[in-house]
Amino acid sequence: MRKSKALLLKTGFMPPFGVIEGYSGPSDPVDYADVLRPNGDGDIQEFELSGIYNETIPWVGSTFGGTHLWQIDDYTRDGVITSVRVSSYSRIKGGATATSYAVVKTHGELHLGVLPTHRNYWAAYMYTWSVNPATGIAWTLTEVNDLQVGGQLAASFMSPAYLGLVAANVESTFFPPYIAPHTVIRPSLKGVGTIG
Repeated sequence: MRKSKALLLKTGFMPPFGVIEGYSGPSDPVDYADVLRPNGDGDIQEFELSGIYNETIPWVGSTFGGTHLWQIDDYTRDGVITSVRVSSYSRIKGGATATSYAVVKTHGELHLGVLPTHRNYWAAYMYTWSVNPATGIAWTLTEVNDLQVGGQLAASFMSPAYLGLVAANVESTFFPPYIAPHTVIRPSLKGVGTIG
């Protein structure tokens, strides 16, 4: 009871209390993966609306190809954002093949991520940015919430392009707060608060 003796020497009396050694160390980091869907038109709209998937998610088409962007839902988690992956479900009809791109607009700039060659069937495509391509460092919450995402597809009159189910998949890691080892003194006298 060294802490009790110290209190006795300092105060001259020994109150009835209990000394509880407490420790709350760091918990394991928690990883999250969240999907942010389009919630409005972006700055570039070179495709025309072709339909609505599941009553909420737009898909668009273009005879001549181009770039199409959407604004996305806000991201609300705390933690370190480890990557942003733009995904889409798209095709180029008519048997033509072409290089296509996932697109993000951040800090006022367009950045392209090369996707596998699109073909004449619907398929999922995605590209991951582990850091913000405009800054070269980790994404911030503000940057993700200002982000516009979409795609850029080549097309021709005989091979129109279609782009849909665009989303931003945001991965982050949350580090729970660290509470150092501590001693809690709990007086047993009624009305006396906890000293921690």
